[in-house]
Amino acid sequence: MLCAFSMNEAARYLESFKIFENKSIDVLKGSEYDRGGHDSKDANDNTSDYTKRFAKQLPNQTLQPNLNDVSDILTEIRAVNKTNVATLVEHFGSLAALSAADEEALANLPGIGPTKIKNILNVFDAPFSLQK
Repeated sequence: MLCAFSMNEAARYLESFKIFENKSIDVLKGSEYDRGGHDSKDANDNTSDYTKRFAKQLPNQTLQPNLNDVSDILTEIRAVNKTNVATLVEHFGSLAALSAADEEALANLPGIGPTKIKNILNVFDAPFSLQK
């Protein structure tokens, strides 16, 4: 199962999985590249330089959606606009932190009134359901 905030993010995950499907765990950890033990000219190595750079950076990266993805998600909540999204992102920093927020934490934010608070909390408290 793959969870993503957008089709673009899901595509990036799938591309990454495909790139690394036959690689050893050392490549994913970046240890071979940290030691400089892999030569891109090796005849048995068909991995691109981009893939090597990505593998080296992977342990240090968090795969978080960008602000546009977050904005697209949160503006789907009734009455929440892009200004509200900027306020929420600035205050909470992540969707996980926002989903854990209570009514009191939301009430202290400018531009977030009772209706928006109710709608935001309902989104995060509602069970997942498949639309048919």
